[in-house]
Amino acid sequence: MRYENEEIYAVWMMLSAGDGSSLLYKTVANFNAAEQVYKCDKRAFGINFKEEETERYSDKNLDAAKRIVDYCARNEIKIIPFSSMEYPLAFRNLEKSPCALFVKGNHPFHENKPSVGIVGTRQATAYGKRIASVVSYELSSAGVMIVSGMAKGIDTQAHKGSLYMNNPTVAVVAGGVDVIYPKENEELYEMICSNGAVISEHLPRTGVRSFLFHMRNRLISALSDAVLVVESEPDGGSMITVRCAMNQGVPLFAVPGPIDSPFSVAPNRLISDKSASMLTNTQDLIDFLNKKHGGNIAITRRSSVKMNYSEKEEEKKKKSKKPLPELPKDDIDILLTGTVPETAQKKPKKPPEPVAVPETVKISSEYDNLSETEKRVYDVIRKNTSVSVDKLCDVLTDLSFSDIVTVIGKLELLDLVCDTGLGNYKIS
Repeated sequence: MRYENEEIYAVWMMLSAGDGSSLLYKTVANFNAAEQVYKCDKRAFGINFKEEETERYSDKNLDAAKRIVDYCARNEIKIIPFSSMEYPLAFRNLEKSPCALFVKGNHPFHENKPSVGIVGTRQATAYGKRIASVVSYELSSAGVMIVSGMAKGIDTQAHKGSLYMNNPTVAVVAGGVDVIYPKENEELYEMICSNGAVISEHLPRTGVRSFLFHMRNRLISALSDAVLVVESEPDGGSMITVRCAMNQGVPLFAVPGPIDSPFSVAPNRLISDKSASMLTNTQDLIDFLNKKHGGNIAITRRSSVKMNYSEKEEEKKKKSKKPLPELPKDDIDILLTGTVPETAQKKPKKPPEPVAVPETVKISSEYDNLSETEKRVYDVIRKNTSVSVDKLCDVLTDLSFSDIVTVIGKLELLDLVCDTGLGNYKIS
């Protein structure tokens, strides 16, 4: 049965019970549609509900709910109530199923498509960022949907790797779907909306709070066939996603890391105690997905980067490999200038103007030991105040996204360049 005003009734439920309240989740578990809740006499709720709980639903005024639904329509935010056919089946089986999902974007994420959640620390190392980008890039080339949380660090790199393969990615956010957090990810947010989906279970304009991150992690794991942990401290937020995945029966994979890094403690421990399978390369995940879906998922674009944090050994192996095919510049242009809602449109950003470097600036002695490709990337950064990976891809069109990420990781380890904290790089 289809209910015509489910969006209004679902928003009314959220306003009445409280967004994210235990009462709201209990109501969703006991009813098939929001309209049924609206039309239910408080004496007919049943023995599962206390009198003070049913009293919360006694006010039948829909004006506030209608204003929110109108706001969503004006700002191109789609509402998917829990009774909708578009509501993900995986969410129906949760202990706390969302009353409604709010969606910015154009990707039907509810479809039965292979998906992998990629999570990790916000304070990611160059190694972690590189691996998150490369795995996402290669999985996306196989048509796998990447799910993450749009936070700084690993999440950001996971989304970017997918976008540069021109494949949709899904970001599950902790506040309202119209609240961009962190602010420096505004461009990434617009790119995901243009080629993917940003989703939230909370009402629009809901501010970001720490406990909301904990709540959203169960949705990341539920949307995923497998969850990959790239880097995390033992008490990091990613470990909440790990626990959610375990409770939901979602398989875990973890990227091994150097034993002297605090961000490798959690992944290494998950591997050691057999809670997670060790990821040796992206093919491990592809093999798992093929076994689960019975399909022929295959990587169509590979990176030369290996799952090895030893830079010297990695460089030796890289010399014997053929370079990754060039990423078509048209794909990047579409992503950077994709159509977005009027409220979010911005004038296209111009590449940063080159800034003359004083002759007195000395180039580190490490520079002489760099490969020609590494020197080219370094020189572009040196000639600008700061530059993003996106802009490097635009300038160095013969290099792929993952090649540039690899080089930047090497330059960071040699202390030749540093991340400004806003996704841009400058000379150290």
